[in-house]
Amino acid sequence: MDLNFEEEAKFVDPEATEEADKYLLRSVQEDEDQPSAWFNLGQAYILVGETDKGSEALIRALRLRRDFSKTLKQHESELPGGIREYLSGVEERYRSLLEQRSRLMEKAIADLQNEITKSEDSLFTIATYEVNSGTNLSQFIIRLKPNGTAITFCYPEELRDAEILMPFRIPEGVDFERQKMRFIDHFGYKEFELNETSDESPTDLMFFAGQLEYDKLSPAYLLRWILQSVLFQGAGEAFFEGRPYWEVRIDDTESADAPA
Repeated sequence: MDLNFEEEAKFVDPEATEEADKYLLRSVQEDEDQPSAWFNLGQAYILVGETDKGSEALIRALRLRRDFSKTLKQHESELPGGIREYLSGVEERYRSLLEQRSRLMEKAIADLQNEITKSEDSLFTIATYEVNSGTNLSQFIIRLKPNGTAITFCYPEELRDAEILMPFRIPEGVDFERQKMRFIDHFGYKEFELNETSDESPTDLMFFAGQLEYDKLSPAYLLRWILQSVLFQGAGEAFFEGRPYWEVRIDDTESADAPA
């Protein structure tokens, strides 16, 4: 499965106004995980001679979006020394971090598998899991028994947390496009698009992504996300019908009825 995390990034023209700088600064203060805002803020600082601040902002952008390095390398001669030094080791740093987080995920899956096997009241067991690793992605596919459900996690970017992909089949008779934003706002998951589709791909099947924080990763935390994924289809259908549904509280061990 090819996954799409594309985001346009360009090296901007050297016209940085004071108002633009203030706007970009407000953007990153409101949300520190906006790679494009850090990228543009870094350029703006450098263009007005604030090289230290510019270097710091561009490094923040690179940590969030490794592929910005391709754009920066095209203008490497124009960059401060600190950025050029960081660029020289960005690939090695990324691979090392990806391997580290992949090991944590594998351990959590294996530990959860052992705990579920020992439990007498578990609703499912982990039949198998596989790991697909690439230069910029580690993908974990967990297959459950008895119904063969596949749960997919992936680490897509350098400093981003893992994402769990949650498929949702749009119920018949629901005008999803009209209610799409309300649905996304309610559940808090972002829409996820696959790179490859075909004429045979179901048009009523969508994918959403929830964020799994790697520093909280444990068998119990992983189990709650798996349960959330298994319950997502039923929760989405209940949402459209105005019914309550079971929701897993990711950050604790309790579950509770949640109104739509």
